[in-house]
Amino acid sequence: KTQLVRDCAKANQWKIISLAPAQFEEMGDLIGMPQIAGGRTVLRKPAWVPEDFGPGILLLDDFNRADVRILKGLMPLLQDGRLVSWGLPADWHLVLTANPDQGDYHVTPLDPALLTRMMNVQMTFAVGPWADWAAAHRLPGYLIDFVLLYPEIFGPGRSTPRSVAQLFESIRELPPIRKHRSILEAVARGYLDELSVGLLLTYLKSSQPGLPAVKTLLQTADFAGEVA
Repeated sequence: KTQLVRDCAKANQWKIISLAPAQFEEMGDLIGMPQIAGGRTVLRKPAWVPEDFGPGILLLDDFNRADVRILKGLMPLLQDGRLVSWGLPADWHLVLTANPDQGDYHVTPLDPALLTRMMNVQMTFAVGPWADWAAAHRLPGYLIDFVLLYPEIFGPGRSTPRSVAQLFESIRELPPIRKHRSILEAVARGYLDELSVGLLLTYLKSSQPGLPAVKTLLQTADFAGEVA
C-alpha cells in the first residue's frame, strides 16, 4: 500500500510527505508546541507540515496503529484538511493506509465517525501487476517466474508480496544459486513460511536454464520456434 502511494507520487512528479501516526505520543506532535507571543499562547506548527502549494500527498502510513487519542485528534484534518494550528496548502491530498481490523494485526478499531470522513478502498493482490512491478524494479527474472508459477504462496501468513520482494532483494547478489543452497535456505526461512520455502527450493533445484520465461510463454500466441 505504502509503495503504491509513493510510486503514484513519483510517476506524477508530486510532492509527498510520509508520516507514521503510531509514533505520535500526544496531540502536541500533530498541532505543534505552545509558545508565548505578544502576550498570547500560540502554537508553532511541526516542521514536517507542508508549506508550498501542491500537487502533493500527505501520507499517514499505518494510520490505525496510532493510539485512539491521536485518531480522535485527526478527525478535523480528515474532514476539513486542517487542525487548530495549521492546514494543508492548496492541491495537497490526504492519503491514509491501514491494516484490516480482523484480529491478525495490532490495530485500533475505527468507528463510523472516522470511516465516514474518508473514501475507503479495499486493496486486493493480483500476481500479474506484481510481476510487472518486480520486473520494473529489476528483481531477478527467474524468481519472478517462480511467483508466476506458484501465486498461491501469497496468503495471510508470512509469505506476503512485501516479504517475497525483500527476499528477492536479499538473494539478488548470490550467484550461482545452486552452490549456495544452504545460505539461500537460511535466508528464505527468515522471510517466508515453511511451505513457500519448500516450493522455492524445489523450483530452483528442478528449473532448467535456457527455457523461455513463464511470462513469455503466457504472452505468446504462436509457440513455433520458442523451444529448441
